[in-house]
Amino acid sequence: KRKNARLQSLCQESLEEPLEVLQDRAMGALTDEDVCFDLKWLQKLYPGVPAHVMAQVPVPAVEDGERLPWSRRQRRTWKTCKGVVLHLFCGGSRNMLKGKLPSGYEVLEVDVQENVLNLAVASFLTLLAHTGQLKAIIGGPPCRTWSRCRHNDLEEESAPRPLRDSGKHRWGFPDLTFAEKGLLERDAVMYLRMLHLYDIAEARRLSQGKEEFQTMFLLENPTDPVEVTKQPKDSKGRQYVSFWRSPEWGSFRSRHQTVLHRVFQGALGHRKPKPTTLALAGMSLPDWVEGLNQLYQVEGHKEVSPRPAVGSQGFLGQSSAWAEWAPGLKQAICEAVERGLRQDPSIRHISARERVAREFEAHLRADHLPFRRDCEVCLAGAL
Repeated sequence: KRKNARLQSLCQESLEEPLEVLQDRAMGALTDEDVCFDLKWLQKLYPGVPAHVMAQVPVPAVEDGERLPWSRRQRRTWKTCKGVVLHLFCGGSRNMLKGKLPSGYEVLEVDVQENVLNLAVASFLTLLAHTGQLKAIIGGPPCRTWSRCRHNDLEEESAPRPLRDSGKHRWGFPDLTFAEKGLLERDAVMYLRMLHLYDIAEARRLSQGKEEFQTMFLLENPTDPVEVTKQPKDSKGRQYVSFWRSPEWGSFRSRHQTVLHRVFQGALGHRKPKPTTLALAGMSLPDWVEGLNQLYQVEGHKEVSPRPAVGSQGFLGQSSAWAEWAPGLKQAICEAVERGLRQDPSIRHISARERVAREFEAHLRADHLPFRRDCEVCLAGAL
């Protein structure tokens, strides 16, 4: 709380600075004090986000090895390889990219165990974005605060209620409990951190003059219920909401020219029809995905009710069990990522000399850790 209050006070004075100036300053946000520039940049990009939520998003681009869930060897690999594919909120899709990437590329998976809300984890991911190591960011952020499952007709106590609308209460209704407000804020921070990691990665790429290879991006979320039901409200007159209609997504999409693909995961092997929207930038899905999707719609399918069966998992518990990507969708994403990485001209061929230079730069950024025999500073410290 003290950190958030300090950052908010530091940022009030210079919010009138041009967006380009704030972006340039934010790219040097390596310490707690520098993070105020990143926060100002975020406030310019997403002005509708409440200040107390936005203050939780930016973190310094540092590596705190003692608080990270990964070994030093893993971190060194991600910092020195050709490039990293960051798979956020991987869930049941963990390991889907294992062995599928071109030689020299690595995948970094983050889910509940690693926790993108953790300060040390978020700081390390930000460091990778700042150093230009992130070549792709993919993931499906939790949709539980937007979910159509909250619009059930039943009155059971376990049935979740809507938490927001698309108007004045898009950040929560006034009667929300403390737990519901916390859920809204945590999920908002996760969404915004994913979007902002891409903002940073793209800003770094452009600052390095790499115009020809856009950082790849994929975000998966349920299709807007209004498009599925053809109705703006449910049977009780409650307004459907969707991340795809949020101002934050509109701002991000306008800056990165993302393309939306709407698919039924039932066509790709899911046990439910599961209408899904995929936002892509710098990559494209294989053609066979659209073919299967069209065939699925031509043959016809029965849209299931969003109400899961009542059980020990509860409504949202069973809904989360449906959240795992269909086998066909996993295959399509793997093919899209692999094809995109093979088109990276800036790092397709790296000589032994260039690789040593990269490793040494990463060694300097890591404050001369681990010890290197070819580093004068390390050798002097060992005396």
